[in-house]
Amino acid sequence: MKVHESWICRFAVVLIASACLVGIAAGQTQKQGSSSKRGPASPGFSLRVFSADLLVISLKADSAALANIAGELSKKLQLPVHLGASVAKLEVTTDFRRMMLEPALHLLAPVVYVDYEIKYAPGQQPRAVAIYLGGFVDPVPPINATLTQSSQVYMFEGNTEQDSNPEATAAKEKSLLVSFKANALTVKAKQQPLNVVLSRVANEIGIPLDIRDPIDEVVDIDLDQMPLEDAVARLAPNVRLYVRADLQRSRRTPFRIVLLARNQRS
Repeated sequence: MKVHESWICRFAVVLIASACLVGIAAGQTQKQGSSSKRGPASPGFSLRVFSADLLVISLKADSAALANIAGELSKKLQLPVHLGASVAKLEVTTDFRRMMLEPALHLLAPVVYVDYEIKYAPGQQPRAVAIYLGGFVDPVPPINATLTQSSQVYMFEGNTEQDSNPEATAAKEKSLLVSFKANALTVKAKQQPLNVVLSRVANEIGIPLDIRDPIDEVVDIDLDQMPLEDAVARLAPNVRLYVRADLQRSRRTPFRIVLLARNQRS
């Protein structure tokens, strides 16, 4: 009788062990099946861009590739984001919410440049047109890397022949005064061609003038020691000033004035 009971106990143990092995195998199969149905791996970051009046960024990243973050930022902002060689393989771990564009970019790389377009529009902020993220050993990116230049204009002002009416010429020259000192622009123009005014302004600042379409528009302008970015934006609705912001040195440098065609004022 005891032998029979011992045999039954051994048989029950074998059944229980077999059931456990089957359960483990089924669990592993199910786990493998579920993993095979997963989508692509997460990029390791979450990026949001808010653009009402000012560009605001939220970013949460855990050892995410800066190249991937820059690519997504380029898509959302719809502008080129360039990486220097020294930061191309950098990984980023950060977490910030609703931060302004420039301080947000400074959390991604030690050296940051942002190119802006400034135009005449009441209350409108400068529009970023290119972003450069780099390291201390990377070269400074070319100043005109993101702008296509149609025609750089060099204008010769005044009469190249003998002047038959010097008094009239002197009066005309007095009707145009342009001065640029300490980042402040003064423009006094009375019935002057816009092309001539812009040529004089660009010459005073020391930057090129790009005229996309010759315009015979005559203007009256009276600006007295106004900050450059505000002043140029008020010269005409189809004038654009391009400025590079160096975030590391807290410096803004103008690098081109563009006069658009009449139908390109937007």
